[in-house]
Amino acid sequence: MWRSSMALKRFELVLLQILSSNRADWWLALDLVRAARGYVGPLSVYRRFARLEKASFITSRDMTEEEATNEYCELPRRRLYQIAILGIRQARSLGLVQGRSG
Repeated sequence: MWRSSMALKRFELVLLQILSSNRADWWLALDLVRAARGYVGPLSVYRRFARLEKASFITSRDMTEEEATNEYCELPRRRLYQIAILGIRQARSLGLVQGRSG
């Protein structure tokens, strides 16, 4: 469970902002790193995702067979990430997003 004493790191804030801007979408980690424009290197990104998922701010799932063959046929199976309700609330409370768009 999330502890308020744990401060979100800069990339985690950026990640919440990106994910909350389009809540219905599932994202590949590489696409999130690209969207964050250099706030974190690709080697440390999964540790950050794990931290946010443990805090229930994001959720993840394996890519389906259909997604793997239709959109990313050259890539091996990947995990996809999406913002969770608690992440939306946290992003709003930090002023990263406003309203109910998405």
